[in-house]
Amino acid sequence: MPRLKAFSLIVMFATITVACGGGSSGSPTSPSSQFPNIAGTYAGQLSLKIEGQVVENITARLVAVQSGSEVTINSRITIDGVPIDLPAVTGNIDTTGFFTVTASGASSAPTYDQTCGYITATATSLNFPYGLSTVQYIEIATTDYCGTWNVSGILTRY
Repeated sequence: MPRLKAFSLIVMFATITVACGGGSSGSPTSPSSQFPNIAGTYAGQLSLKIEGQVVENITARLVAVQSGSEVTINSRITIDGVPIDLPAVTGNIDTTGFFTVTASGASSAPTYDQTCGYITATATSLNFPYGLSTVQYIEIATTDYCGTWNVSGILTRY
């Protein structure tokens, strides 16, 4: 399969990052000491799979700034040696380490790519398992012509 255009991948990643969340309702009311401490810098590789085949590895870095349950995440991905800063997202972390977005600087609308057609986020999760120094990123998107996209990986805090 020919190498995907970096722009399409960037737009998809930024769009889907905005959609991250779900599974918890409302704001936690527990004391901040019950929330996992996720503040810090995380880095690692994410793999883009199309119909189960790895087509691109993406270097990713995110910085989480935390105050109680509120977290702001700034992210950067690197594709083909080019670093790209993504819009910041703000949300809440629950006591299990699941992150739910409450505000973002990007749009969550489907994006259009000349090769794949519309790219639509169908599921996304960002989870900081309690007591671990990692973040698990999973996103799934459907496209008009290129099948299902899955971007996933584990980033490690350093």
